[in-house]
Amino acid sequence: MTGGPAQGLYPYRGLIGPQWASLGYPSEAVARHWENRSCGVLSLHIAYRLLLDHQAKPASLTEELLAAGAYSERNGWLHAGLAAHARKSGLKAELMVIDGPEEFVRLLRGPGLCIASVGRSFDEPGTRGHLVLASGITEGEHVTVHDPNGSDPSSGYRHIPLDAFWEHFSKRVIYLSA
Repeated sequence: MTGGPAQGLYPYRGLIGPQWASLGYPSEAVARHWENRSCGVLSLHIAYRLLLDHQAKPASLTEELLAAGAYSERNGWLHAGLAAHARKSGLKAELMVIDGPEEFVRLLRGPGLCIASVGRSFDEPGTRGHLVLASGITEGEHVTVHDPNGSDPSSGYRHIPLDAFWEHFSKRVIYLSA
């Protein structure tokens, strides 16, 4: 799967103000609390849209994940909890540690998607603290990334050179497939 930008995949990043109720949140304050903690929810939300045509509101998905213990304020989104929710929703979900770039490229050329643990930014040092959805690899070896830190589809969807992605990648993924 190569995964192209799709309207509506970034449902609220940077747009909380007037939209909090339509996103399913009980208040703007609750929506704003989750705005900067949304990478796990949005990565899973995007995967569901791409693999299952699942249309759950982010707030509903957040509530389900919280009830299942998939998040802690100390550790953030727990890979096992996100994978369990994906399985419950009908996907195959495998927790993996990637040994090398070749293995990662093989996964990206396959039929599934990878929720990947990366640094908070591809522009700063670090390999942890954020989740993105990697949905493919270009012929020029750029990783197709749906990044929940983007405020709209064009800034959230981009191609990162494999070597730059690898530099910011913790080597941990949740591999999702239908």
